[in-house]
Amino acid sequence: MVLVSYLNQLREESDLKIEDVIHTGAERRFRPVMMTAILTLIGLAPIFFASGPGSEIQKPLAAVVVAGTVTSTALILLFLAALYASMETRVKRRLERQA
Repeated sequence: MVLVSYLNQLREESDLKIEDVIHTGAERRFRPVMMTAILTLIGLAPIFFASGPGSEIQKPLAAVVVAGTVTSTALILLFLAALYASMETRVKRRLERQA
């Protein structure tokens, strides 16, 4: 939501093309997205590498969360930007048909 709301804000405030809005927005939101992912990974590192009692239950859970964090970070920065551009193109086409 942070990236999409920022892209919408950039579109309203500037006269940039949609490609430039997406590039600028993804570039400016890269750091907050990466900071969130890195802090999550650092917080889960002790659980992920634990070997004491109870780790047989916690380790798989930590592995799933780590994999989800890595995957979602890549999807947010790459797939979401492409999806935003695609949706913008569809909306423009729909508006042109109605006019």
